[in-house]
Amino acid sequence: LFISQIYGLLPVSNVRALDVADIRFRWCSPRILYSLLIGILNLSEFGAVINYVIKVTINFHTSSTLSLYIVCLLEHLFFWRLAIQWPRIMRTWHGVEQLFLRVPYRFYGEYRIKKRIYIVFTIVMSSALEHCLLLGNSFHLSNMERTQCKIIVTYFESIYGRIAAVHRKVMPAVFWTEVREHYLALKRLVHLLDAAIAPLVLLAFGNNMSFICFQLFNSFNIGVDFLVMLAFWYSLGFAVVRTLLTIFVASSINDYERKIVTSLRDVPSRAWSIEVQRFSEQLGKDTTALSGRGLFYLTRSLLLA
Repeated sequence: LFISQIYGLLPVSNVRALDVADIRFRWCSPRILYSLLIGILNLSEFGAVINYVIKVTINFHTSSTLSLYIVCLLEHLFFWRLAIQWPRIMRTWHGVEQLFLRVPYRFYGEYRIKKRIYIVFTIVMSSALEHCLLLGNSFHLSNMERTQCKIIVTYFESIYGRIAAVHRKVMPAVFWTEVREHYLALKRLVHLLDAAIAPLVLLAFGNNMSFICFQLFNSFNIGVDFLVMLAFWYSLGFAVVRTLLTIFVASSINDYERKIVTSLRDVPSRAWSIEVQRFSEQLGKDTTALSGRGLFYLTRSLLLA
C-alpha cells in the first residue's frame, strides 16, 4: 500500500491506520493532488510518445511502446476506481479477518500468513533486477494482487482445515451453521474484491501476455552480445514465471472450495442435516474465484488454456 501511494496509484487517506473506520477517500486531499499530478505527467508523456510514433513509421516495436503507455494510463485510472471502493473493502475485510483470528481458526494457518506473503513479495520484488537489465513496466500491480489472494487463500484453508479436522465425524447442526455462515462471509468478500479489482486483473494478464508475445517475436533477433542475451532471457523467463505464479496463487481460492465440497460428501449419513444440505448447495451454486471481468476465472484450468 505504501508503494502504491509512492506511485500515486492509491490516493486513500490513512491507508495504514489501525482502525479501519479512519480509512477515507477524500477528493480534497494532498494524496489526490499528488496522484492527479502523476496522472497529468503520465498523460503528457503519452502525448509525446504519440507525437513520436506519428513522425516515424508505425511498426511492431513502436506500437508495443505505445501500448505500454496505454497500460500505464489505464492502470492509473483503475487504481483510482479501486481507491474509491477501498474503505468499504477494508471494512468488509476487517469483519472477515476478525472471524479467522479467533479460535478455532487461529490454529489452521494464522501464523503462516506473514511467511507466505514475504515469500511471494521476495519473488516479485526480484523484478528490480529485470528493470536494471531491461526497461519495462512496473510489476507492483501483480505483486498486490498476489498478496491479497494469498491472504484470502489462507482464510479458505482455515475453513477447510476446520472441516477436515472433523472428517467423517458426527457434528451437531450448530457446527455446520457456524462454518456455513463464515464461508458465506468470506465468499461475499471474494465477490466484493473481484468486482473492485477485475479490471486490474484483466489489464495485468493482457499486459503480461502481450509482453511475452513481444519478447518471443524479438527472440529471432537478439544478437550475440552476452548482456543483451542475459537481459532478454531473464526478462522473458521472469514474465512467464510471474504470470504462472499469479494464476497459481489466485487459483488456490477455487481449489480449497473444491476440497470443502469433497469433504462434505464424506459426511456420514447419520450426521447429514438441513444445514449440511444448505452448505452443500451454496458451495455448488457458482464459481468462487477472482476473474477478469467475467471473461475468465483464475482457476487451475487456466494454466492449461
